[in-house]
Amino acid sequence: MKKCFILHSTFLLVLTFTTNTVPPLMSDLPFERSYEETRLPQFLTDIYGSIKQTINDFGTTLSSLPENIYNSLFPSKPYQNEIAHLRYSPTDELCSQEQEYVSKRLENVQKYLEETFNIKLDKNKIPRIACCFSGGGFRSMITTFGFLNGAQRSGALDATLYLAGLSGSTWAIAPWIASGKSLPDYFEPLSIDLDDGIKQIMGLSRLKQLMKLFIHKMLYKQMVTSIDIYGGLLANTLLTHASDNPLHLTMSESHQYIMNGSLPMPIYTAIQSNLEPYEWVEFTPFEVGSSYLKSYVPTWAFGRKFKEGISTNSAPEQTLGFYLGVCGSAFEVNLQDVIRMTADNIAQVKSELPSFIYEPLKKCILLIINSIIGEARLFPAMLANFSYLHSESPIKDEKNMTLVDAGIDFNLPFPPLLRKTRSVDVIIVYDASASVSGAPELYLAEKYAQRKGIKFPHINYEGIDQKPISIFKDDNDVETPIIIYFPRIKNCNYDPHFDPDYCVSEDYCNTFNFAYSKEQVKQLCGLAEFTVINQHEVIQNTIKEVLVNKYGYQI
Repeated sequence: MKKCFILHSTFLLVLTFTTNTVPPLMSDLPFERSYEETRLPQFLTDIYGSIKQTINDFGTTLSSLPENIYNSLFPSKPYQNEIAHLRYSPTDELCSQEQEYVSKRLENVQKYLEETFNIKLDKNKIPRIACCFSGGGFRSMITTFGFLNGAQRSGALDATLYLAGLSGSTWAIAPWIASGKSLPDYFEPLSIDLDDGIKQIMGLSRLKQLMKLFIHKMLYKQMVTSIDIYGGLLANTLLTHASDNPLHLTMSESHQYIMNGSLPMPIYTAIQSNLEPYEWVEFTPFEVGSSYLKSYVPTWAFGRKFKEGISTNSAPEQTLGFYLGVCGSAFEVNLQDVIRMTADNIAQVKSELPSFIYEPLKKCILLIINSIIGEARLFPAMLANFSYLHSESPIKDEKNMTLVDAGIDFNLPFPPLLRKTRSVDVIIVYDASASVSGAPELYLAEKYAQRKGIKFPHINYEGIDQKPISIFKDDNDVETPIIIYFPRIKNCNYDPHFDPDYCVSEDYCNTFNFAYSKEQVKQLCGLAEFTVINQHEVIQNTIKEVLVNKYGYQI
């Protein structure tokens, strides 16, 4: 039987430690998002309290174990003996690792552009190009792969410095980068493995891995919710082709594949849902943090408790699967079938664990299942606020951060690319949102930039959803990034019979669908790939324009 997640469009339940509120409901109006607040049902508040109490009791029990028994149950993890420090930057500077990466990556970009335009370039005057991919479930994941394939074939990927993902597009970028493989070597096996949708976790080995993740979080009294199970399921589906140990793969491990500058740097996004207006958080292989906070911590330390900028425990790094769950948590997923099956399978590990570990673990998972009613509403990711009691933090009194899918705000991950210190010259956008009519997500991104006082070109929305490509720039200010916008629209030159709008509303491209046949993957992926290859000359001319107008080259 095929197993896929069925999404629901009512509202995403967000649980916070402080307010017990859910995030604002999203208006059906294309250009508005409201901040209406809804109380958490009392029975779910009670369940949450029970989960927290179970975790606290469990952590207390484990901390009292004799050292030799404790060490046998919980072997040392990477960075376990390292104290993490918050990096506060009033001017929102990039971390030293990213600066080193950028230097190496731009060397490769320079070589590509010199060969392309037959010109000698100054290493300090190299255009910074970024790609920006929307959310949209597996539809977005598949079109992101298609766009990346096309960009690689046409050479545009060789000129790219950053890849920003949101929700479903993170499910393409993160596993590929983490695999250390070429795009075809990673994506081709995956493309024939999506017909069953999200897969339940079966087999004693994988189940033990999942339980160890839960146990470690409970050991450090970190909240465990359905996001943890959801992330494990995503890892079991998407990271199997990236690692032999998909449930334990971490984001920081990806740095080994990008530090030599051979690949663009990935940036993933979520929002703090308990702030109004929402504030964006970014995740990279180097750091997790926020321009709003002007504070960042090493990726391996995110989730630890901090006080006044210094970590106070040695909790292990969050897994990459967990991040996939956080970034893609805006789906009201019907988790009952898959999670209940996974929970039933957990009984297999009973004989592998001492009863004082297995019983609270089982209780915690049952409480999570009891929180899933009807069309399931995911608990959000709830992690320790790394800026807690830091004197410069606007949320210094909050012990925890509540993170959800950034698409709840708007569905294009512009914020990290608009950081002034990243100095991005060209942002190439592929919008695979459920609706691209009138480019509502681009509109919301433009309004975000205006609210933040960030340079952003004026967007002419007339006919924007009728053209395969649109370019927006400020002719009077070369410091304003140029935006190249690709909406996922029908392209008769690709396939006159394939209408992605119809496919989204009536067929397999629906955001609610998580099961794709090999033929469907090929059709949807091919559209994005064809589009970017077909418009490669336009992209090249835009880069050429930056070289001439901003950096003063004569070509």
